[in-house]
Amino acid sequence: MNLQQIVDDELRRYSGPVLIFDREQIRSNLIGLGKAFGANPGGMLFAVKSFPHADILQTVWETEGGFEVSNEREYQLLPRDLIGRTVSLNSPLRVDPARFVEHGNRLHVHLERGPDHTIIGAPSDASYCLRLNHKSLPLDSSLLIESDRSSRFGAFWGSFLESAPLFREGILSGVHIHNGSEANTAAFYRAALKLLLDFSEENQIPLRYVNLGGGLHPIAQTELEKLLGDLHGMAGELPIFIEPGHVICRGAGFLLCKVHDVRPFGGQRYQVTVDASYDCHAKWSQPSWTGPDELGIKKLDHRKIPAPQEGFQILRFTGASCYERDQLGIFRIPQQGSLPPIKPGDPIIFSNINGYSYAWNTSFNGVPPAKLRIV
Repeated sequence: MNLQQIVDDELRRYSGPVLIFDREQIRSNLIGLGKAFGANPGGMLFAVKSFPHADILQTVWETEGGFEVSNEREYQLLPRDLIGRTVSLNSPLRVDPARFVEHGNRLHVHLERGPDHTIIGAPSDASYCLRLNHKSLPLDSSLLIESDRSSRFGAFWGSFLESAPLFREGILSGVHIHNGSEANTAAFYRAALKLLLDFSEENQIPLRYVNLGGGLHPIAQTELEKLLGDLHGMAGELPIFIEPGHVICRGAGFLLCKVHDVRPFGGQRYQVTVDASYDCHAKWSQPSWTGPDELGIKKLDHRKIPAPQEGFQILRFTGASCYERDQLGIFRIPQQGSLPPIKPGDPIIFSNINGYSYAWNTSFNGVPPAKLRIV
């Protein structure tokens, strides 16, 4: 994708912010994850909620991925030919699983307690897995990101041992780890898989698959690829699944907007208001200002406005909504004059935009949704 050419094209007819996604980069990311996983019979189950667009779902299908859905509306977005693919059903409303096999897919249904009415009359080709809260696993809390953040989903660890008879009878087949913090370390996934494998062997629990869930985005790409290879090596022929969301858009997502106002607030620090909004157009992304190399842009911690720094200008990009925390990022550049190098009307490109930004693309506070362009 020639980003500058696309930006120039959009600027000629600009009417507001544009979300831009490089479909071929997404395809490349998916292929890379698949290769890193090797020949494990499990693989990726793409979370439809993370980018519910037909072009992206088709790309996942073309790269032989499966899907994770939460409701029938998401299921109906999927390609119609799902023979040989796995669909994971993770529904807070505990819907009828018989409605999630009509496209020929295998179905994994997540349960947070023993068999109940959801199994009665269920399709014979569905399998059931016990969903466990990741914070209940008997692991060192240092392996977790946001170890103090609670989650409303998942049974506690003791339920695994209590459910051993259900696994032996073939009523339960697998285990799913719900990562309530939606972010975790590579060490956590290794430790969690080892715990499940060792515990199952010691207690004669015949696991047929393990779904380690999502929350992979804090892990750098090279480390993530090594992690997937390690998980394959640990599991052998046991199918292992992961649920990539953010990570498929690495290097593929951008937000184009324009500067509306530049206002100083002391010591070569400036508030730059743009016509885009974090909460409307970039939610759950970590935007980086993609400007000319000569600006020497450095991204700063977005949670705290830094004090003035000698020889630098600090630009705080804020959004279009009338909401105090609508902020796209704080950036530092070497001072090259008395004024910052941007002015009202200038185009701004943010990178590190993921598919959730499309999923959350809203008109909160009267701000128009961003235009979407997938190329």
